[in-house]
Amino acid sequence: MPKALGLGKPGLLYLNEEVHRWCFDDMPPVLNVQTSDQICDALKSLYETPSLYNEISVKGYKWYQKYHSNRVIVEKLCSLYQNVLGK
Repeated sequence: MPKALGLGKPGLLYLNEEVHRWCFDDMPPVLNVQTSDQICDALKSLYETPSLYNEISVKGYKWYQKYHSNRVIVEKLCSLYQNVLGK
């Protein structure tokens, strides 16, 4: 899902925000769906409302750049390694 957001593509998935609150300052901007009816409705909304598609796409791209881009992951890993190695 993060890579799809990074490519500016809307994401549909079930995101239990209570479970994932610990690892995200901001929840990823996805269409939070759980049932087949919800998936169908979300796809229909994206198709029928280009502005929604564009809004979700832009928000997803920005979220990815801020929280999950390669740069962010490398910085976090380097910081972790430095702490573990005592540097």
